[in-house]
Amino acid sequence: MRVREPLSRKMWRQLANAFCFSMTMLVLGAMLAPPMHARPVTRDEGLRKMYGQLVIKGFFGRSPRDKSVLQVRDALEKSLIGGVIFFHKNIRNPKQVKALTRFFRQADTPFTPVIAVDEEGGAVERLNRRKGFTYTPGHWRMQQRNDVKKARDRYDGMATELAKAGFNTNFGPVVDLRLNPSNPIIARKYRSFGSHPLYVARYASAFIAAHDARGIGTTLKHWPGHGSSASDSHLRFVDVTKQWKPVEIEPYRRLFRAGFNGMVMTSHLYHKDWGMGQGLPASLSPVAIKTRLRDELGFDGVVITD
Repeated sequence: MRVREPLSRKMWRQLANAFCFSMTMLVLGAMLAPPMHARPVTRDEGLRKMYGQLVIKGFFGRSPRDKSVLQVRDALEKSLIGGVIFFHKNIRNPKQVKALTRFFRQADTPFTPVIAVDEEGGAVERLNRRKGFTYTPGHWRMQQRNDVKKARDRYDGMATELAKAGFNTNFGPVVDLRLNPSNPIIARKYRSFGSHPLYVARYASAFIAAHDARGIGTTLKHWPGHGSSASDSHLRFVDVTKQWKPVEIEPYRRLFRAGFNGMVMTSHLYHKDWGMGQGLPASLSPVAIKTRLRDELGFDGVVITD
């Protein structure tokens, strides 16, 4: 078995390209001849494996001996999934997390598996003080109490800890604007850097640069903007047609112009202009993803659902 190093900036760009195969390439790739040493791969099996690379899976268990963990590693080795995400239930302490990420990194896979976690700081901090990790404030408090340089220092510490723990992907930063102070999932949980896109982009850049320096991929969220909503789209259908504002995409525009090359996470918000007359949320909307994100803003990297 071979242990892989954390993803470099170049490797992360290569991973992004791998995730962004078109449907045509998926079909054609499944029909290519298998390696000489392998048994013939059927078209359906080839498609399953290629689609599997688009899946990042949650799991139960905290030890390499746990049944769920063994099943996930087996799925990685069979190319049925492309990576894993850690939640609170998978995390006990730094030593245990490092052993578990090492177990996944040692999987005999053709691609470096995504080993991800939601580590924003504050309310969304899986690696927290109770479990032996360093505390990082949420985005709002980070912006209120630190200038951009000090924020970069704090995020350097976060990224270093993530890399030591064996992660190569962080589902952050949040670039939603704090437009609705009563928003239950963004503003009231102090997850936004502020209401002005310039400040949001500057602090997000500090977060991203710290992770880039440690070979950890980052993720802008929640496209095309969750900051004006009045409800949590994780829990119910949320219509933002009357609340959403075009300024909410400005942090993305600024970060793309600065060369951001990570992922973008879509929200499940509904807007009549994105819904295509079918009630589609942004996460399923060609208008929100292809027209607005890719065609208008020019983003050609990985798009991932919330």
